[in-house]
Amino acid sequence: MATLSELLAQPELGLRLIQAGAGDPELSWVSTTELIDLGEYLEGGEIILTTGLSLSASDSRWRDFVASLSRAQVAAIGFGVGVNHDHIPPALLHAASTYRVALFEVPLPLPFIAVSKAVAALVRTDELRATRGALQAQQRLLDGARGDQDPADVLASVAQATGKHLALLASDGAVLASTAGFAAADGLERETVALDKDGSLRLAVAGDTRSRQRVAP
Repeated sequence: MATLSELLAQPELGLRLIQAGAGDPELSWVSTTELIDLGEYLEGGEIILTTGLSLSASDSRWRDFVASLSRAQVAAIGFGVGVNHDHIPPALLHAASTYRVALFEVPLPLPFIAVSKAVAALVRTDELRATRGALQAQQRLLDGARGDQDPADVLASVAQATGKHLALLASDGAVLASTAGFAAADGLERETVALDKDGSLRLAVAGDTRSRQRVAP
């Protein structure tokens, strides 16, 4: 899984860790909010970005804000400085320390969307890596695409492990086999992974069979 340390290690973002959390949390999503209680809209693993518009630097409700995010098991809080607060409010820092929620600084003028795009890229790269790893682990089975093994059976097994819609492609792009949902995911962005050195077999990856529905606050 993509992790917080990978996000913080990207020098072009200039993110600065102010308070470490418990371990190196995995990232699932990014949400921007100025709400005090966002917990009911979260599923865990999110980066929560805020500028603190709703709270003053010493507002005691920072504790409630962080407590709610801690219960939701977010990955970290990213605070944008220079917009509503010149520095991260001490009350927020204290609450993050108390609840062991990672807190990092987003410098001005870096837009929040840059952080969102960086997380999306990390998650997508991780998903492709997982797909490639699953295929390598089942290379003996994939060899059956040229023999007696049914490629559809192999794809079904990999799809179950990765949660993606998959298709096995020939060098000319012809679909040799696919999972049931691949055709329905036609409008979604696709990635291809070469399965051999000469590119005679490629894996097409599209959509997510376990896609989440999120409720916007």
